[in-house]
Amino acid sequence: MIITVEDLQTVCEPALQFLDKEPESRTADEAIQLVRCLGYTEGVVSTVIRLSVSGFMTDPLYENTFCFPETTEPSNWVESFVTWAEANPERSDTPAVDGFLLALIDSYPCQDGEGADVAPDSP
Repeated sequence: MIITVEDLQTVCEPALQFLDKEPESRTADEAIQLVRCLGYTEGVVSTVIRLSVSGFMTDPLYENTFCFPETTEPSNWVESFVTWAEANPERSDTPAVDGFLLALIDSYPCQDGEGADVAPDSP
C-alpha cells in the first residue's frame, strides 16, 4: 500500500498539535502520531540526502533539491509539508514521499551550488 499525501497529512497534523500543547494536555494518540510522522519524514530526508550524495538521485521530479538552514528542525519540515498539503489539495492522492519532497523543495530552495547534502547531521 502506498501512503498518500492525505495519509501523511492525517498523521502529521496531530503531531504538530502535540508539539504546540502544554505537556499535561498532550494525548497518547498525538504522541504516537508524532513518532509516526517524524519517523517517516526523517527517513525520507535521510534517504534522499544519502542518494543525492551518492549520485543516485536521478528522478526528474526532483530536478531541484532542498537545502535546510542550520537552525531547521524536523518539526519545521513537517510544518512545511502540512502547509503545502493544505495549499495543494489536488495532490492528496500523490504518493506521500513525492508530496513531502515537493514541499521541501518549495519551502527550502537551494542557492547556486547547494544540494540536498546540506542538512543537519547529514552523513
